[in-house]
Amino acid sequence: MKSVKKRTSKTAKKTPRVVQSSEVSFDLEKIPVINWDFVFRILGSVTGIAAVTGLLLWLLGYLRIYGYQEAISLPRLGYVSQTYEQTMVKGVSFFISLITDIVFLLLIYFLVIIILPPFARYATKLIREKEQSTRSWLAILYVIFVNATIASFSYLSFRFLTSNQILNAAATLVFIFALLGTGADALDDDTRLSLFFRKMPKFLALFFCIVIPLTFRSLYAYESGLYAGCTDIVDSPMMTVFHSNTPLGIDGESEENGTYNYAGYYYLLADSNRYYLYRELDTTTLKPVKIFIVKNDAISVISLTKVETPIDWKLEKKCSDIHTNPIQKYNK
Repeated sequence: MKSVKKRTSKTAKKTPRVVQSSEVSFDLEKIPVINWDFVFRILGSVTGIAAVTGLLLWLLGYLRIYGYQEAISLPRLGYVSQTYEQTMVKGVSFFISLITDIVFLLLIYFLVIIILPPFARYATKLIREKEQSTRSWLAILYVIFVNATIASFSYLSFRFLTSNQILNAAATLVFIFALLGTGADALDDDTRLSLFFRKMPKFLALFFCIVIPLTFRSLYAYESGLYAGCTDIVDSPMMTVFHSNTPLGIDGESEENGTYNYAGYYYLLADSNRYYLYRELDTTTLKPVKIFIVKNDAISVISLTKVETPIDWKLEKKCSDIHTNPIQKYNK
């Protein structure tokens, strides 16, 4: 009898514990659901912003480089291509200025459409009243005063931040069309104005916020390249002396102990395979009379030294006579 009890107790100890299903169950409704539509929208927005940023950096850098090469007469040989990274680096400063311009113009736009509507609706309501009291006219004058104050603040603040005449004109246009759009919304209590005439002024204001700065900075990048290219080869030319183990058959060649030496050249530009050099400038156009292209593998040693404008060039003009400094041109 005792042995049976012992076996029974051992069996009882080894019997696994039965777990009720309620202890491991979970509520499916409490599991967080990922909103994939929202995630894809965020990813799409980030991708779009990155693509537009890269495109603008490349465009502004390309215009700057093309202007530079046009000033030194390289486009007649074909545009000397730069890497995508080099082009983008050249456009960084112009891109930052572009974004700054757009942000300030958008601030003026939102300042108008956020602050002015309550005043515009109140003035419209008073004007539509049949009987105008002195108090109503004072209220209207107050609204006009507030609008004039906002206009003056917007214009003067932008004027303080930049002396550029094109951007100041853009700020004025943005304010006027944003004001017209706000007035159209205030007058349209009875939907007498079509949707086109109500929305078009604000659309034009936003259009000017983006297109005018983009056009200006693109032109600025191109003209900066023109002026920089001219000043580099005229005011601070880079004298170049190089040596080769084989004769190249170009001007200024001399031979010594089996080494061919070349002097009297000035540096224009270089890419991964070639050097672009010149010997003299045209006295009126300030562009190289002749461009020499030398491959890298043909040169054993090369030295570059920045010098002053050679007297024997006898230039009749200066860079400022042909290319206007964009800083002086637009900041008046």
